[in-house]
Amino acid sequence: MAPSSIVEFNNIRYRIRISAGPVPNKTGKGQCSRPSSDTDFISQYLTPIAANNDSDPLLIETEDFVGHIVFRIKGQDQISGYEDGQKQDGLPILKDSAWFDQIPVFGYGGAGLEGQGTSRFGFGGGKRQNTHLSSLQIVGRFKREWPADQIVIGGTFEKPLKLPPFVSTAIKFLQSLDPGLNIDLTGPRPGYSSSLLSCINTINVSEANPCPFSDLDGPTPPHDSAKEAKDENEDDKKHWRSSSETLTNNMTTIPPWPSPNGEHIIENTDLLIDTAEDPKKRAKLVRDANLRRAYFSKSKHLARHQFRTDLVYSFDLFNPFVDCARFALKLPGFSLDFFKYLNDQPLTYEIKSRDGSVVFAAMSMELVPVNGPTE
Repeated sequence: MAPSSIVEFNNIRYRIRISAGPVPNKTGKGQCSRPSSDTDFISQYLTPIAANNDSDPLLIETEDFVGHIVFRIKGQDQISGYEDGQKQDGLPILKDSAWFDQIPVFGYGGAGLEGQGTSRFGFGGGKRQNTHLSSLQIVGRFKREWPADQIVIGGTFEKPLKLPPFVSTAIKFLQSLDPGLNIDLTGPRPGYSSSLLSCINTINVSEANPCPFSDLDGPTPPHDSAKEAKDENEDDKKHWRSSSETLTNNMTTIPPWPSPNGEHIIENTDLLIDTAEDPKKRAKLVRDANLRRAYFSKSKHLARHQFRTDLVYSFDLFNPFVDCARFALKLPGFSLDFFKYLNDQPLTYEIKSRDGSVVFAAMSMELVPVNGPTE
């Protein structure tokens, strides 16, 4: 049976809204007044974006990171209210990304393409097809070096969740996919996080343009200090823009976008993995995403690595379980609607420092009523 094209709760029809962008630091340069919650602090700097917009990714720049972000959703254009919602948000109407027509390439290990059952990447029964429902791709450069164990991907909720009775089973399943996943859904401020290097499905690391950043301790040009003093919050929002616009003074620091037609990145961490590693082990590790994820799920390996300023990092996070078009989680044996359990809160992904003081890039998804209020 084909999934429903109508998302409805309490006789109200909804559509999904995706927002993304950079977030200014909570301390130091770029400090701004902080709302009552981290979620509010982050969401005020995000802007609605069109999913599946491979040809024009969102370009983000902060004091700590510069790069591009694209979020892909399978079947969003089939949901009732999609076109009206895109027009309401001033966004283009797009079909599914060509990314969903291709099979992700994970490297020499095959990463489940020929495996039995469901691999950690979501391929079942040895069937070679792309069964994924979403893809978050981020390509960028860090403006200062960071220890690998200090950067995570995750999200936080400001209010308790309304949990279903089988939530413990769902958590165990998710942790089987990502052994490094830390998740607490029962506390007053539920959240989840995992080391970036152990969580991401595909990572590609390449050499950056040799031009160095002009100021690794602060924002790179073009930032107008007079405007910052006049209206800090408005200037912070100017850190995001579409890639079709030009950063005239700092173009050489911006990494190229590798997927204008939905191309998949290929696992290659040769420039990331410590050269002191056993040569035979390393030769397999740098090309096999399964091995890399297992390797970096151990803190002793994370502690030996770092993110460098002279490299471009391409990340692609995808799965067949989160049906973003319908705001639902689909796990083997059961499914649940996020709307019923998230207590009117968005679902967020943030690449951030472990202590939360720096957010390099963020994305949120939420349901809004069809023809409902605008931003």
